Amino acid sequence: MLRKRLAHLPTALAASGIMLVLAGIVGAIAAGMTGALGAAFGVVLTTATYVASSFIIAWVDDRRRDLLLVAGLTTYVLKLIVLVAILITFAGWSGIVPMALGIVAEVFAWTCSQAWWTWHAKILYVDDPVDGPPVGGRPSS
Repeated sequence: MLRKRLAHLPTALAASGIMLVLAGIVGAIAAGMTGALGAAFGVVLTTATYVASSFIIAWVDDRRRDLLLVAGLTTYVLKLIVLVAILITFAGWSGIVPMALGIVAEVFAWTCSQAWWTWHAKILYVDDPVDGPPVGGRPSS
């Protein structure tokens, strides 16, 4: 059942791969090898946190749907804590700016790829009947 909930991952990971290559090239042009490594590390780090949160949210959705909001918000907060902690840890490194820009670029790439996937996904839905009875089942007077 997790496969259905994680159907967006191939599209998002393809976009992440493209972003990894682009970030490495731009980082190398802008700041040499350190810039390439920093930008690539930012993309990989962000991708890893997105994949982890996707699996956690899919698992909670499958097992305990009532805890979905809590799981989503918790993974979001933990993701931010991890990213900020890593940025603080590498604060003196000359590749920190390319790394931060790689994070921003990957957030954009992942978000756009997920939006594209959602737009093109065949998600079933049911229209409400126009003249049918209201939700309570009894017509109103």
